[in-house]
Amino acid sequence: LAAAHAAFGFWAGAAEAAILTLALWRIRPFGPARAALADAALALAELARDLAEREADPGGETGFDLHARGHRRAVREAIERARAVILATLRRRGAASQRANVLVLRIATFDQLFGALIALVVGSMVGGGIFSLPQNIAASASAGATLIGWLITGVGMLTLAFVFQTLANRKPELDGGVYAYAKAGFGDY
Repeated sequence: LAAAHAAFGFWAGAAEAAILTLALWRIRPFGPARAALADAALALAELARDLAEREADPGGETGFDLHARGHRRAVREAIERARAVILATLRRRGAASQRANVLVLRIATFDQLFGALIALVVGSMVGGGIFSLPQNIAASASAGATLIGWLITGVGMLTLAFVFQTLANRKPELDGGVYAYAKAGFGDY
């Protein structure tokens, strides 16, 4: 009888622990953070797919810019939502686990991917504008006006090169380019 009572107590305790674990306690504490990361990844994938489709049929620069602006906002909001959920999860669970570190690393990677996609868009728009600009100028202005425009641009670029040469000679210890010169001139900003 004592053995049956001990066995019953053991199995009752095991059943209680199973019920508490499966029904009352959260089974997946990182589930909301992973779901938010998945939403951000889907938004990034949609932006990349959309950029590829718009590249094939841009619909003009204005259409491309308006269309991409809406997607960029959606991606940024998805990334920031995921970041907020991850931070809330880390506050609750602590940042000492490997799962928490993976979440932080993934959101940083998504942010870098988003920056790379934006740089791709900006680079293609600026590059396309630079390469079509001489053709547009030549088509709409006379040869003299075109030569004067190129002359002014050349003088401006030469002046800029001389400015950087003077800065490099006066402050040789600064080697970070424009940012280092601006920081030395204006302080931290």
